[in-house]
Amino acid sequence: MRQKTIGQQQTNKQTNKQTNKQTNNAILRPGRFDKYDLVFAIGAACPVSTILQAHNLRLMSSPIDWTDGELPVNWEETNIWRDTRFLEKINAIATKFHDFFNYEDFIVRRTYVADHYLHQDMLNTRTRIRFSHLFPNNTSWELFFPTAKQIINRRSERLLRAIDQSDRILICWAHRLGDQRNLMDAPVSDADVIQGAEIMKKIYPGKEIDFVFFEHDGTKDKFEYEKICVCDGAYRIRSNHFILETGYMAKYNYWDKRHRPILCIAEALDNISLTDKLKTLGMDES
Repeated sequence: MRQKTIGQQQTNKQTNKQTNKQTNNAILRPGRFDKYDLVFAIGAACPVSTILQAHNLRLMSSPIDWTDGELPVNWEETNIWRDTRFLEKINAIATKFHDFFNYEDFIVRRTYVADHYLHQDMLNTRTRIRFSHLFPNNTSWELFFPTAKQIINRRSERLLRAIDQSDRILICWAHRLGDQRNLMDAPVSDADVIQGAEIMKKIYPGKEIDFVFFEHDGTKDKFEYEKICVCDGAYRIRSNHFILETGYMAKYNYWDKRHRPILCIAEALDNISLTDKLKTLGMDES
């Protein structure tokens, strides 16, 4: 795999100088390593799984693919209207998805059209996690729930088995932007990042688990990013998510054209790869 620093292709001397200052001439990677046994998405919403799939980093569907969440009731920032429910998802992994998907916890939030298909946007009222693409609208959610439960159980068992059999794991989060170029997703606080990392370290001792949070920063130029270590193995990478790289659209199979490749995220993921460990164990399932 050819590795590259962000902004390697640029020619402007001033921009090169700024980029070198940002990168310290280093390869941009999401975490500490260039290879992982398992990479999976934890939000903020469905585009993260799409991006991982485009970069051949997504081996399987997980129960928290295609999910986001509702904001706490006391949230005051009006330009943000969605939360990841990051700790709720970490705690679901820690409890092996016990009580993660119970019939009595669900309500219908709305019905909408995406990719020419009708969906029912379902909310778990206990965890505040939203399942936006699991329930079709051509049948009642009550009738479809047993099928949805089977899907979630299968994906949960598979993800837990994959984590158990992996030594190095990367968990990815990324902002998705609104149509009005505002942030849709509340960032995960330092306190929640640290708590989530500690939970994973406690239940999976001896494993090297990294977290990356790709965050939007509209003040940065095309080839500029900032990588911040929140705690051991957990990083924020801030770049301008409005600046896209059309070359990545052609290079990778971004099957949903709304989830356009962001330069910083695309290059960071381009500089890591999966080991064959889970593939040899038959874990590359859909």
